[in-house]
Amino acid sequence: MKQYADDLAVVAIEPIPANNGLLIQDPAFLQGVRDLCDRTGCCCCLTK
Repeated sequence: MKQYADDLAVVAIEPIPANNGLLIQDPAFLQGVRDLCDRTGCCCCLTK
């Protein structure tokens, strides 16, 4: 992500992907994505 930070605007992730059998993501993974977005200035979008 650091390599492409100037080209990225949004990181979109589905925290509870319904098409994957409602596989709940690890909160630490979601926090890590958010932290990366905060550090690089990308918008973190959690989708439904």
